[in-house]
Amino acid sequence: MADQKYDFGRGARMMVSRAYLGLSREEMAAALGVRNLSSYQRWEGGQNGIPVGIWAEVDKLLERFDQQVTDLLEKAGGGPLRVQVTRGRTKDRPFPGMWLRVVSEAMRENPKIEPVFPEDDRP
Repeated sequence: MADQKYDFGRGARMMVSRAYLGLSREEMAAALGVRNLSSYQRWEGGQNGIPVGIWAEVDKLLERFDQQVTDLLEKAGGGPLRVQVTRGRTKDRPFPGMWLRVVSEAMRENPKIEPVFPEDDRP
């Protein structure tokens, strides 16, 4: 069995990546497949080294985020678009904070994107 490599001194980068994605510590740990929340917390706090392979997973989350922003902008096509957001977790949106960040990033590019709650779309 090969020794696992660890990356030390990058807890701040993990914390900033999580904040950028709009995720809580619990959500980031879950998104990275980390079963033990305290392990994730120790990585972010700088107490433990971060397994080097985790950075590939962080990159995937960042790429997914960027792709969702791009998809939303393409859907709007420069025009107005009502985008549903929720106040909490749903079956379709297990990480609602990340979706809020996606919508807010898209709004920066296209101010005609309008976030709405589900009840705002009722006739």
